[in-house]
Amino acid sequence: MEASNPLPPCPPRASDWRRYHASELLPGAEREASRLGAVRPSSLAGLDELGTPVWQVVRPAALDIDGNVTVLTGKAWTDESARLGAYMEFLERHWAERSEIPHIIARPSELQKEKRWFIPLTVMPLPQGVPDPGDQPLAWIAGTTLQGEKILIPAHDVLCPFVSPPGACNPPIWRSAGLASGGHLTEAVFYGLLEVIERDAVAVAALRKIGTTVDLGSLPSESVRLLTQKLEALGADIEVKRLPAVGGVQAFAAFLDDRESRNPLRLVGGHSAHIDPLLAIEHAILEAVQTRAVMIAGAREDLQRYDSFAGLGYEAARREVGWWFDRTGDFEAAPSARLALPTDLAEVVYQIGEDLRTQKFYPVAFVELSAPNAEIKVVRVVVPTCSEVSHESIRLGRRILEDFRHLR
Repeated sequence: MEASNPLPPCPPRASDWRRYHASELLPGAEREASRLGAVRPSSLAGLDELGTPVWQVVRPAALDIDGNVTVLTGKAWTDESARLGAYMEFLERHWAERSEIPHIIARPSELQKEKRWFIPLTVMPLPQGVPDPGDQPLAWIAGTTLQGEKILIPAHDVLCPFVSPPGACNPPIWRSAGLASGGHLTEAVFYGLLEVIERDAVAVAALRKIGTTVDLGSLPSESVRLLTQKLEALGADIEVKRLPAVGGVQAFAAFLDDRESRNPLRLVGGHSAHIDPLLAIEHAILEAVQTRAVMIAGAREDLQRYDSFAGLGYEAARREVGWWFDRTGDFEAAPSARLALPTDLAEVVYQIGEDLRTQKFYPVAFVELSAPNAEIKVVRVVVPTCSEVSHESIRLGRRILEDFRHLR
């Protein structure tokens, strides 16, 4: 059977390159999330002097597993889009946790014998300190490459959280990177792919301290200009860095330093990636604002991981994470305008995939997690050999390992 392009055409209409405008998508997302158990939608904007729209919803039926979250948030420049973002986050975590996609249990040697294509656990890669289970029976889930070929992916790199089925010896690990949703399958894959590339860029920047400060003075974004004025009035600083990324994608990190508060938990950041650098910068700043609002609200059960950081005191905490907040010696000009909308998002995804393949990040694959009749499509995208650093978990991918080899 010949492989073919698996993504349907997707001409975007919204300015953020999504297929539908927030006003079109919100009713369906709210309806579907409510049906699946979303409760207590609420705005967090009133808790923060910045007043930027941040919304949250709660999923009380979430699996009671350490590290899992019941509070999901969304952020945007408008309440409508922020509320939509919270519902989309809810749907992503719901389907990643309760997807009805089938799995198989097989040893890697059995898959090799049957000539079935699979991604080895160490190629993903595994976090440091997590041993390779070797040729043990493992749970696998079928994904689709951007060339339309079927490939088996370790189940713990698909489901979130991952609960090992009987007879499987997968390591007890899971992550959310690459989960994404959209009003169209192609849109969801696009945003899932961007997130994996973003996490790789952040990991490389964190471990190698590489990135360049962006001069926001010329950024053509009225929303960012107004936010910057509010931050200045509070005595807070904003730092945005461009991070080297793969796949022809633009990645940025934004960090807010609320100096006047002297509170370590007001040292917050966010990051984002997009083909359009202006959109990526705006989204990174919004991520930082969302993190700030979540810290102020204090409702997420996973915030306890910041207890030791909070105990350092402001000055010590600021020194520990100083690189992200300090300006670099060189500056980079901000983008002068947004890019024109592409005619088809599927072609954008395929081009990113080709660029990644040239850079030896291959094969890019996705799994549709949502039910076939779901209004909002939820996917998991995986890109083998990408790095990731999060909450004391470090995955060393191609870019980091190649640097280590060059240093020897």
